[in-house]
Amino acid sequence: MNCFRFLRKINHALAIFSGVIILSIGILSTWGTITRVLLTNPNTWSLEVSQYLLIWAIFLGSAYAFQKNTHVAVSFIREAVGKRWGSGLERKLAVLGYILALVYVLVLTWVSFHLLDTALRLHKLTTGCVQIPTAYLYLAMVLGSILMVVTLVFIILEIWKKGTNIYLEEDSY
Repeated sequence: MNCFRFLRKINHALAIFSGVIILSIGILSTWGTITRVLLTNPNTWSLEVSQYLLIWAIFLGSAYAFQKNTHVAVSFIREAVGKRWGSGLERKLAVLGYILALVYVLVLTWVSFHLLDTALRLHKLTTGCVQIPTAYLYLAMVLGSILMVVTLVFIILEIWKKGTNIYLEEDSY
């Protein structure tokens, strides 16, 4: 259980950090608009930096979305089955859904590792005005994917063990 609590704290902290990143994106976008419209001297970097930051925000916040059950899900079928045939089948469908999500995230993790390895070996840079190593972007994918895998495993274990998604319901940080 201490592992669950520690993971929840990490996911929560990264979700806050993702929020700060999104706030930064908003500030950069506003700055880009001001320089383009009011100063008639558009900057060339704010849009690209915003795109790079958005990648980090998405991947660092995705595990928290799974943890809080706020990700996009088609749950009406599972709930309808649960009402008609009982909560046991609904629980099994929930586990199946999370297992399918886990398979997808495992593939994403594997591909992300491959992309990161290639970017590091070839010293690839992003295209455009702001050229940064693409490894920085792929690192966000790797870290976020690993966090999602661990979070999904804990969620599946909790649903299977307790019959309900207690892991998602705990808000103590």
